[in-house]
Amino acid sequence: MPLKLRAAHADDAPALTQIMQDYKASLGYPEDLMRQWRGQWQITPEMVTDHELIVAEDAGQAIAFSGLKQNPPQSVTLEYLYVSPGAQKQGIGTLLLQRSEDRARQIGCDKVTLRSEVNAGGFYERRQYKTVGQEPSKMAPGRFMPLMEKTLVGNVVPISEITLSVSSNAWDFET
Repeated sequence: MPLKLRAAHADDAPALTQIMQDYKASLGYPEDLMRQWRGQWQITPEMVTDHELIVAEDAGQAIAFSGLKQNPPQSVTLEYLYVSPGAQKQGIGTLLLQRSEDRARQIGCDKVTLRSEVNAGGFYERRQYKTVGQEPSKMAPGRFMPLMEKTLVGNVVPISEITLSVSSNAWDFET
């Protein structure tokens, strides 16, 4: 079954929490910090309605999600982008990021901001995000989380070459 992107529903909250917690656990943070973090960070049904959450599912199973929060007047914050450890390195994170950027454009925003995971800055940099600051990580003491942003441009596809030919024949609808 192909990958499917869809809007999150309130009843997705437990599955999305599990994806987020599995991802964080895969990073090797100390167990005492993970225990504290699990108690504080959960996706609730209210968060699903307060954010624009997009779920990626495979065979009906949620395997990744992203979430935007609008910041008036013209920017959004990417609050969530989590991919289950078993579904990583398949382009799903990139797909969700691109979909989030497209959604930001649709609602009239021209900038996406985010707070990156300590080890994820490179992922965003490869997608034209710029580091504009940093803040100390609570999960990785002594390390910093990049604060990043990207200015969005319209959906323009660069063309490197175009070849046109003109026919002297009439169009079918002209005869």
